[in-house]
Amino acid sequence: MAHNSGMAMKAPLRERRRYFRAQVDIPATLYLQASDDMRRTCRVFSLGGGGVGIYIATLEELPLAATHEIRFELPSRPDALFFECQIVQVVPDKEEKGQVVRLAFIEPKPGYQDAVISYIQNKERYDRSAFKVAMPVSLEAQTGLRQFVPYKGTTVEAGRQYALCELSKFGLATTSEVVATFLGPKFRDEIFLQATVSKVDRNPMTNSYRVRIDFHQPSDEMLDFIRRHYGGKSKPI
Repeated sequence: MAHNSGMAMKAPLRERRRYFRAQVDIPATLYLQASDDMRRTCRVFSLGGGGVGIYIATLEELPLAATHEIRFELPSRPDALFFECQIVQVVPDKEEKGQVVRLAFIEPKPGYQDAVISYIQNKERYDRSAFKVAMPVSLEAQTGLRQFVPYKGTTVEAGRQYALCELSKFGLATTSEVVATFLGPKFRDEIFLQATVSKVDRNPMTNSYRVRIDFHQPSDEMLDFIRRHYGGKSKPI
C-alpha cells in the first residue's frame, strides 16, 4: 500500500510557526473532504492556533489536495469547534497501524481560533478541571486476592486527573492499581480509566467508604464524558 509522506503544502508553514503548540490528548473527528460520509475518528496530540497534529488509526491514502474539516472539544468551552483544514504532512507510525497527520487550519473563525489560543495559554488551569457530579462507578483491582472484584458506588467529584467515590464496601489498600468504570445514564454509555487508589476514608457512622483515585494519565475523555452525559447535573469545581 502506498503511503502519503512529506509536505503536502508549504505556504502556511511560516504562518503556523507563529503559534505556540501544546501537547494534548483530545478525541476528534476528521471529515475527509468535509463529508459526513467520510468521517474518521482520531486523536489530537498537538494543538496550536494554526493547526493540529492528529493520530488516525487507518493506513488509507488520504487526499492531500482536498479541503477537510476537523471537529473537537476543549475543556474550556461547552460546544465543539470546527475547523476547515488541509493536510500538511502524513507519516505512517512505526508499527504501520495508523498515520500521524499534520493539519493546517484554513481561515479559522476568529472566535474559534481565539478559543484554542486561550486554552493553550491557560492549559495548566484547565487540566485541573473537575466537577461535582454523581455518576455510577465500579472499581476493580487487576492483581492480588481481590482481583476483578467490583466495588460499586457513586462519584462525588470527578475530573481530568482524579475521581472521588462513595462506596458501600471497599477492600483495597492505598496504592492499589484499579480499572475504574464510569457509567452514563444509558446502558451502553461508559468509560474505562486506569487509576491508583490514593486515599481511603471509612465513615464508621454509615460503614461506607470515601475513596480517591488518581488516573494514570490526565483524561480529556473524562471531561468530555461528564459534559456529554451529565452536563445538566454537574457543577464545575
